[in-house]
Amino acid sequence: MQIALNQLLSEAKPDRLLMEPTGLGHPKEVLEILSTKHYRQVLSLQKNVTLVDARRLADRRYTDHDTFNQQIAIADTVVGNKIDLYDEGDADKLSAYVAKIGRPDTKIIFADHGVIPFKEFEGNTTIHQQPTHHHHHSHNKPLVSEIPLPETGILRAINEGEGFQSVDGGSLPIKSSTVRN
Repeated sequence: MQIALNQLLSEAKPDRLLMEPTGLGHPKEVLEILSTKHYRQVLSLQKNVTLVDARRLADRRYTDHDTFNQQIAIADTVVGNKIDLYDEGDADKLSAYVAKIGRPDTKIIFADHGVIPFKEFEGNTTIHQQPTHHHHHSHNKPLVSEIPLPETGILRAINEGEGFQSVDGGSLPIKSSTVRN
């Protein structure tokens, strides 16, 4: 991510940059990297906005997923997206979930047909400590930037989510496996 971001900043020189990490990305780690001294000199971090479809709160694949909860935990604003498709009570469930998982000052807004007022993207963000509410599935894995560089000079970051695995840096031995459809 850092190599691609540095390239984009130096070559394209964008006025604004909206970042959406993949589902395998760790939102807190991305935010902490963007808050380092190097990036503070070239970027002005604004709000951390997280989109949530409140209809998914009944599905434990979401509410038990570390990345899903981390996105809410670090959000400055949570957008209840697709409100035009919500059933009665879905918006209230989202508000209750954000109150449980998010920070006390997290703002909640709702978007009809994906319309989000531009002002919701403006304003400074700060890195907050994780909420005191802990889940059975949370863990304190060190950030890649905190891991000492091995003698090989290659760090490998491995992440899994939703049945997929991503590996950044280094190389992995190839193993034969059976593919199931």
